[in-house]
Amino acid sequence: MTSLQKDWLVRAILAVHSYRQMYVLACEIAGETKSETVREAAEQVIARLNSIIDLPVAGGGELAIALSEFLKLIAELHTEADRSVQFAEPCGTACASGTANVVPS
Repeated sequence: MTSLQKDWLVRAILAVHSYRQMYVLACEIAGETKSETVREAAEQVIARLNSIIDLPVAGGGELAIALSEFLKLIAELHTEADRSVQFAEPCGTACASGTANVVPS
């Protein structure tokens, strides 16, 4: 997981209670991510919030759908982080020697 992915994931979890923060973060992610699936998820959040973000009051149904899309974005960020860990470099000499994760008996 890159530091940027980690930052986005932490900020996404913290933004769950603020639609404006969700919108700002989704815009940032859509503009900067290399992952097509993460970008698409961010664009869905943007599309849902774009027309209502500046309204003083928005309908509960629309907000619920936007929140659902944002939770999907969080899931995509998490999935992408898992993928990057899965394809990370080997852990080094401890893994190569077979001594990693050995529990003494």
